[in-house]
Amino acid sequence: MLTQVGLSERLEAGLDIYQLEDGRTIAFNAKYLLAAGGERRPPLALGVLDLGHGLKPVWYFSAARDVGSIKAHLGASRCGSRDAALAGLEYELPWPWPGSGRRPSLYLLSDWASGEEGYGTLGLYWETAGGLAFNVAYGWPNDSGGSDLVIFNVLRSFSLR
Repeated sequence: MLTQVGLSERLEAGLDIYQLEDGRTIAFNAKYLLAAGGERRPPLALGVLDLGHGLKPVWYFSAARDVGSIKAHLGASRCGSRDAALAGLEYELPWPWPGSGRRPSLYLLSDWASGEEGYGTLGLYWETAGGLAFNVAYGWPNDSGGSDLVIFNVLRSFSLR
């Protein structure tokens, strides 16, 4: 289960619960908006994922830019002594929702992390009108010895502002 809370205009934080082989663990994650985007510069963010017992934290830096109807992300991450380049694309699919005041969002997502331990993914992200979101994706490893995987996440996001 993933959670994400907007603590301020620039700071988000959350706790994730993972089921590992040796039991459950809780991981902390946070993202800070270093610079808001403008007409000529992308927004820049710094964050950490999987800060918790039995996990290797992933520190990352990213920038995003709208290219037509596609949002492109580029960045870098560090997990232990391993550095990786990051790239991602998201596209909001047309999603009619008759009779609703707020229309839910449906996105086609793809991302990639470099290196032998990195993966590429392709999936869907659906955010309901009530703030509940679902993500399902297929992942394939960069290393031919790795295993393919299916990702399913449930996310509840809200703001304390």
